Formats: sequence, C-alpha cells, structure tokens
Amino acid sequence: MFSRIYFSRSVTVLFFTVFLVTAGNLLDADQVDKPHKPSVTLPRMCYRSFWPQEKYNRQFAEAGVRLVFIYPSNTISSIGVPYSNYPMIWTGPNQYDWTALDRHIEDVLTWNPGAKLIVMIDLNTPPWWAKTHEGSDSVGQLGDVLLREDYRRDSQEYLHRFLEHTEAKYRDKIAAYHLSAGMVCEWFDWLHGKTTPRKDAAFAKAMGRPSAKVPDEVEKTTYPLFYDPVKDADKIAYWKFHNQLVADAAVDYARRAKQVTKNRVPIGLFFGYMMANGTNKLLYRGHLAYDTVYQSPAFDTVSAPAVYQQRSMGGTSGFQFCQDSILTNGKILWHEIDHRTHLLKDVKQGPTRYVTNFGKGISFHSKEETIAGLRREFAIGMIAGAHLWWFDMFGGFFDDPDVMAEIKHLNQLSQRFADTGPGKAAEVALFADADSMYYVNGRKPLTDQVLRKLQFALFRTGTPWRCHSLADLTRIDTSQFKVIILPNLFALDAEKRQLLEKMVLRDGKTVVTLFAPGIITDGKYDVANIEKFTGTRVDRLSQPGDPQKAFYQDHEDWTSVFLPSPQVSPKLLRDVFRKAKVHLYSTTGEPLYANEDLVALHTAKGGKRTIRLPRPCRVTEVFENRVISDKPVLEFTETLPAPATRMYFLEPIQEKETNCE
Repeated sequence: MFSRIYFSRSVTVLFFTVFLVTAGNLLDADQVDKPHKPSVTLPRMCYRSFWPQEKYNRQFAEAGVRLVFIYPSNTISSIGVPYSNYPMIWTGPNQYDWTALDRHIEDVLTWNPGAKLIVMIDLNTPPWWAKTHEGSDSVGQLGDVLLREDYRRDSQEYLHRFLEHTEAKYRDKIAAYHLSAGMVCEWFDWLHGKTTPRKDAAFAKAMGRPSAKVPDEVEKTTYPLFYDPVKDADKIAYWKFHNQLVADAAVDYARRAKQVTKNRVPIGLFFGYMMANGTNKLLYRGHLAYDTVYQSPAFDTVSAPAVYQQRSMGGTSGFQFCQDSILTNGKILWHEIDHRTHLLKDVKQGPTRYVTNFGKGISFHSKEETIAGLRREFAIGMIAGAHLWWFDMFGGFFDDPDVMAEIKHLNQLSQRFADTGPGKAAEVALFADADSMYYVNGRKPLTDQVLRKLQFALFRTGTPWRCHSLADLTRIDTSQFKVIILPNLFALDAEKRQLLEKMVLRDGKTVVTLFAPGIITDGKYDVANIEKFTGTRVDRLSQPGDPQKAFYQDHEDWTSVFLPSPQVSPKLLRDVFRKAKVHLYSTTGEPLYANEDLVALHTAKGGKRTIRLPRPCRVTEVFENRVISDKPVLEFTETLPAPATRMYFLEPIQEKETNCE
C-alpha cells in the first residue's frame, strides 16, 4: 500500500516485529484478515450515553432508534467521574464481575426491547492495575504501557473473556464491537510522545542500534517549521515509531477480537484525526499512522466526534478524519454528535458529587439552535455517507419533547436515505499526506492552517468536496475531479512524483498546493525545491505570502495553482474553482453540503438564498416535506429563518423531459 511504502523507508518499520515478539501465538490469518462487509441493514442512526438511564433510553426507543451504543467501562473519565454508572467489571487479576455487565446490557434491552447493541470494550488499565504496576496508567501513558508485556497479556485476556461472555449470552443482540484505549477512549497518548525508559529500549531495537536512544529535545526542529531529513533523521524516525506503535497495537487487538467472534460482526474504534488534531496534537497523540488502521481488514468501522471548532450556529462543523478514505477502504464511517445543547446541566453523581461547569462550550443556546444544529449534523452525515450516533454523554442533552420529536423525524429520514453517500457530485478533492506531517514542527500553527482550517474554508466555497488520504490514490478513480488539492505535500520523492504524474497531474486538472510543497525533496530540505515543483520562487518561509494570492502555471495537460500562504480564504478557493469550471451551488460563504441527491445549506442569519443546480431537477425540502418546485429547475430561491438548516432532495428529470424553469 502507498502509505506503507513510505513507512518502510524508515527503520521504524521494524517496530511491528518488536511489538509482536511477546504478543502471544500467531492468529489464524484466514479467519481474521477478511473485512466484515458493511451492510445497509445496520441502521444509520444510533443512541449513545456513558450513563444509561431509563428515561432517556425510553425516549430514544419511542423515537424509533433501535441501535444503542453502550460502554461498560472500568476507568475514570477525563472530567473525573467513572465512564460507567454500573460497577467495574475487571475487578482484579483474572477476576471479572460479569453480573455488572449483564445488568448493564439487560437494563438497556428492557428500556428498548427491540434494540441491537454496539458494545465498546474498555482495554485501559483499571485503577487497581495502575496502582499495582508501577503506576502505569494506559489512560495517560498509552504509548509507554503498550510496550508492557504484562499489560498486553492481561488486557488481551480481558478482551478474550469479555467477548466469550457476550458472544455466548448476547450474540443475537450485539451488532458490533468497538475497542477503546488511551485518553478519552480514543487511542490518544497523553504523554504527547514523550519518551520513557521502555520506549527508549524499544526505539533502539527498532532502529537496529543498541546504543540508539530517543534524541534529546526531540520536539526541536532544525528549521522554524520543519525537521531537517538529515540532521533530524532520528527525531523523524522516533515520531514514526511512536505513531506506528499505537496503530499496530490497535490492529493487533482487533485481530484478536475477530478471532474470538469469528468475524461475526464489525469491529471498530476511534482513530485517525488528521483533519482536526493540529497544533500540539497531531504529531504527538499517536494517530498519524492512520493508513495502517484504515487499510487493515481487522477493522470494519471508524468513528470520531464532529470536529470541535465551528460547532455553533453558522459554523461548518465537519470531520476529524479523512472521511472518504474510510469509505474507500470499505469501512463504515460513524459521525458522533456530542454537541452541548441548550438543555445541558451540570452532571450529578451520588448525593454529594458533582461535575461542575460541564456546560462550558455549549454549541446550541436555544431550542431553535439545537434543532437547526442537529439538522446540520444529520445533513452532513447523510450526504457524506456516514452513520450517526446521538451522544447523550451523561444524560439530558436531548430531554425536550420538541427535540425528541425532531430526532424521531430524523430517524425516519435516515431510513429513507439509508443508501445515500457522497457519489460523484464533487468536482473537488483534497488529499492529505500523513507522511509529510512527520517533518513538521508539531508546536507550530502550520498543521491547523493547512488541514483543519482549510476544511472549514472548503465547506464555505459553495461546492461539495471529498477528503482523502494521499494513500488512497493507488485505488480510486480521480476522473470526476476537476480540482485536486494537495494541502501538505511537504515531503516529496520519486515514488510520490510518479504516483502524482499517473493519477493527478493530467487530464486538464487544476492542482492546488499550499505554502511549501516539495520543500523536502529526495531527502533534502531546500526552499528552492518549492520553485521546482510550483514554478514560483519563494525566498523564505518565515513570512508566509499574501493569503489572497494565487500563482498559476499552465503545463501541457494540467494547471498548477500555488497558494503561498497556509491560511486560505473561501473566496480565494472559490475563485480557483470558478477558473476550473467547478459548479458552485451558492456563493454566500455559508456552510453547504451536497451529493447527487441532496444539497444542504446552514445559516445563522437567515434571509434570501439562491441555490444553483448542476442539472435540471424537481426540488423538495426534506425536513419540512415541502415542494419547492414540481417542475425541473436549474436554480431556486428560498427565504430562510434565523437560524436554519435546509436539505433539499433533487429529483432528476427523465430523458424525455427537456423544459425547465
């Protein structure tokens, strides 16, 4: 695979052998290395709560939501209270309280009798384990604890015993499993990549040099924004080792889960937050080797909360990962809606214990905002081909008759659009390069600008776009795309150039690069490399260029557009798209999402809005079931309230129909 080609160039590829040397017997590859085929029979909507409570479970049962995500956890949440309001299951060495798990499952099934379950399995060290093993706590020290033979042995045994119990007793009720570890259950290393004696030893073994150690000041880069591929070679190798450690461990646990379940149901996890874990996060938290996870047949589903910025009214929301890469690899994509609504209150546990100020960061401040916001997330999910879960966290996020009536309505719509996905409507695609981010100073804002903030700008251009990993280029058809954006192509070599020439630099495409494409070429850092790739001279990077500038260069069969600033405006992108003859549905700068069947618009201010269609269609507003035009139209205008989210179903005309308004 493309991503693994580049990883194999680093000596850290040896890590996989290091990790598995004490991991136990080899697994039956024929049994576990086949992906579970995603099925539309898995509902597009699910209910989730850390603390199952009868009132809220019954509300979602009444709303017709028949898939429930549960988390029978042994650990403490990041806000200081247990994730589960049921007793701990893993109570001591080889001691398990299955009655606690049974109570949890049976309560949920009593409150929602027709439900199927997604069961999250807590692989973290319980508090008693951390106290009796030199203070090793996988919640805060995942990268270090993964290297402990005793942790792997004990957690793998717990996983095995857990699955044996649930498969024997609740097989017909469980639709999927979800593996969790690290901080906030999302495979985060909370040491931010800092080394430990165990990691020093494992790194030396991976490097094949007994005297090797994690370099001092491993976060310090030779250049303000970049590591030097020669001077900083060991630092770069360490970050690859650190990220691959987490990815390989996750895959190993999933393969073991498949062995026990005999590949009966999908296995999933949270992973790969390339588009959101920016400054102070992306390089350090352990998600950069996401291509390993996405390409592995051991996993069938990948999940993430909606990106945390741009959640309030008028915001774009969005995905934390390259969502189309997950679909390209044949996996189910879950979009988690955990937005703080106007109904949020402080969490109480027991007669005296409170979680105060839990309402900080509220996204929706009124009933009208909550409904408009939930509709926005629903539209994003349906259009992108994602499944959705409504995350009630500690309860009460949706505790209002009108809000629950809306969720019931959305659940009905999710059944209507069960097969909806991104399709061929997008003429723009972004390809993010994980390999290049190993060379970027993780403390600088560059990561935020070329990935997360670019996502927000793209949602405001008025045209749909796809978000892929660069590794996907080996197995997708790029013919539908008029514009391809390579936002972080900082590291370039002969293999990448060859692949780009074969799949991207052709067929009249417009290829957009940002800030410093190719600055590291064939293992050498040189600002002059940027000109070689873009045709535009860049003297230094300390003062990024004009954020409104775009430099065009025509080639024989493609057009290069170099944007010298890592910070790009929706207007500049829209101008580039116009020149490339990309269809723009809207030019208001407000969030817009579209596929072949649906187009959605979100607004905080309201007012008159015009949507232009790429082909004549009859139009119906989905949320209100309101006919906009019963005759084919190429555009339509609506006056929207403030705030609002509208989603329109586009019914194409038959071949014999030629007249349109």
